[in-house]
Order: sequence, then structure tokens, then C-alpha cells
Amino acid sequence: MRPGSCERADQRLYDGGLLDAATGGLLRPGGLALTGRAVQLCALRAGARVVDVGCGTGATVGHLRHAFGLRAVGVEASPGVLGRRCGEARGALVQGQGAELPLRAGSAEGVLLECCLSAMAEPARVLAECRRVLEPGGRLAVTDLFLREGPARPLHRGPARAGEVDGLPAAAAGSCVAGALTRDALLASLRRGGFAVEVWEDHSRALVELLAGLLLAHGSLRPFWEGQCAPGGDPGALERAVRGLRPGYFLLVARKELHPRTACGESDER
Repeated sequence: MRPGSCERADQRLYDGGLLDAATGGLLRPGGLALTGRAVQLCALRAGARVVDVGCGTGATVGHLRHAFGLRAVGVEASPGVLGRRCGEARGALVQGQGAELPLRAGSAEGVLLECCLSAMAEPARVLAECRRVLEPGGRLAVTDLFLREGPARPLHRGPARAGEVDGLPAAAAGSCVAGALTRDALLASLRRGGFAVEVWEDHSRALVELLAGLLLAHGSLRPFWEGQCAPGGDPGALERAVRGLRPGYFLLVARKELHPRTACGESDER
């Protein structure tokens, strides 16, 4: 992927500023409370080197540095979002792709992927890059959408059936759930990618709170659905398709294993 290219499937919604008022510039459900929970579960201590992939405006990076004393840096693909960067983190943010992190191998004790893995154009490569920059035994914390209903597809997509895109209803293509997986499919993908999943927590209440915040900020959820529609698309059809998939929100923590696993469960390193 060329530098500066669009990395997120929902980039128009992400870049447009619609989420800013409802999330305080964090651009995701759960806010800093969920970030704090992730830091706790990862057992990250003051001075630890942490990377926030898809860091947005850098509000989380600033919080990690000042509230926890972490040596946090952020990587963000969107120049438009970086242009709204938080002043406290201004010197700790770099532009780069999640699938090609501008960081040394083994240079981080923790990596955060907050509400961005499901929206990445190449999620399997993003996980591989996160694993590369983590030191042995380092922790990956992911908060994101998951599907209670829908195909148990892996991160590597297969051919879609008629009326579907990547196994989802065509109306949901390009939406916030376009890259979301079921819990089982996500956990299996992490294991194959060389991670041992240690914690899974359901935080679906954060989605309800985000929608309530959007409703208060804009008086309607229609701008939220319109912001994810393709030109000429039907926001109502998109909303029905997404609600039919019954999305939830999770936090997981996974440890980098010494040897990544193959589909047969054997190490692919000799």
C-alpha cells in the first residue's frame, strides 16, 4: 500500500469529524476508560514502550504518556486526522500504515489497536506487523466490533456470493462492520498469527453509549449512516443490514508467542 493511501474501509466517516463531538476526539467507543482497562490487563508499567496503531488525533497517546507514564507513540495513516492532532501528543505521532509500521522489530512492550483492526484494508498484515514490533512476550490489546450473527470468515477473505460482499449483505459494504468478524473467527486468526489470547471481555454497552452520544450531538443517527454509504446508497438499507448482524464490542489481550502457528497448529519456524 503506497504511503498516505486510504487504509480504513470507513475512511469517509473517520475523516469527516462526525464522531468528534460524540467521542471527545477519540473516534471510537469506550473512551479512555476502556484504554485504561487495556493498560491494566497488559500489565504495562511506567516507562514501557507502547504503540497506538490507528491513533487518530493522538488523544490516547497523550493520555498514555501523562496518566500512566508510558513511552507511547502513535501511528496514523490519515493526514486529515493527523491535522487535528492533540497538542499533548504532537511530537509523538507519525504518519504510517498499520500494514507497514515505521518501527523497529522488537521495539515495543505493548501495542494497542483500538477500533481500527476491523476497518483496516489488510488486517492480517496489520497483525503481522504488530507481532513484528513487539518484543517476545509483549502484549497486543484490541478493542473493536465483532459480529454475533454473520459468516465465520477469516481475516483472509474468500470470494463473495451473489448479493454479498465478503460474506456480508451488500448493503453493509464499506460500513463500520464491513471488516468485523465473529468472536471465534477472530480468536482463530490471532492464534494463527502467532498470538496467545489471554483475555476477552464484552463491552457492547460502549456501542449503545456511542450511539446515544451521536444522537445528542446531531439530533439524529442519519448522518452516521449516510457517512458510511457509497454515493447513491440507501442509509436505511445500511442501517437494517448492520442491525441484522447484531454487532457487539470487545476488548481482548493477547501475548506474542515465540513461534507463530500454522493452520495445523505446528510452528512454522525451525
